[in-house]
Amino acid sequence: MVRKTREEALKTKLKIMDVAKQLFCEKGYEKTNLSDIADVAGVTRGAIYWYFQNKDDLFVEICKAMVNTESNLFHSIENIDSSVSPLDSLRQWLYTINVSLKNEDNILFSKIIYNVLWGNHGSKRVKKMLMDINNSFNRNYVLLIREAIKKHELPSNVDAEKAANFLCSVITGYIIRYVDGSQDDIIHYNKQIVDLILDQIPKFVF
Repeated sequence: MVRKTREEALKTKLKIMDVAKQLFCEKGYEKTNLSDIADVAGVTRGAIYWYFQNKDDLFVEICKAMVNTESNLFHSIENIDSSVSPLDSLRQWLYTINVSLKNEDNILFSKIIYNVLWGNHGSKRVKKMLMDINNSFNRNYVLLIREAIKKHELPSNVDAEKAANFLCSVITGYIIRYVDGSQDDIIHYNKQIVDLILDQIPKFVF
């Protein structure tokens, strides 16, 4: 009975998140409110507050879910064993980003994230929460690069922090091209782009 209740609770939470993502894409962040989400999801506002503190919290949870769904790159990253290639993990993550940009829903929601993070939409709190997610990527890039150095996949004089900042900048710029509507045939050069990005990492030395 307890298990069933937990499964039902998770199902309700995921439904709220799915509906919220849909409405954020259709109406934008500012014009979407919890009452709209509750009506479409067929739940009460109280049910939403059971799972989420407010709209900011709900929005950020959707962002986190997208990241977790798209890649397992950062799962147990601090416990990488000798059989795992850090650079291969990083390569797979970059491929995953390209694949996700082929999904129209992901592009639409990425536009909302872009407008909240760098535009005039959203509170300071939600901007900070999104920046925390972004910064966590940077920290994990540093860990992967350091692990690659330890495994002699990269030269010992590579500056992990500088290389990680480069990765974040390139990936952010790449995504912005899509959310700004600057889509072109670049996505068809997936492998070449990823190889080019990774080839630059050894150039960031002390």
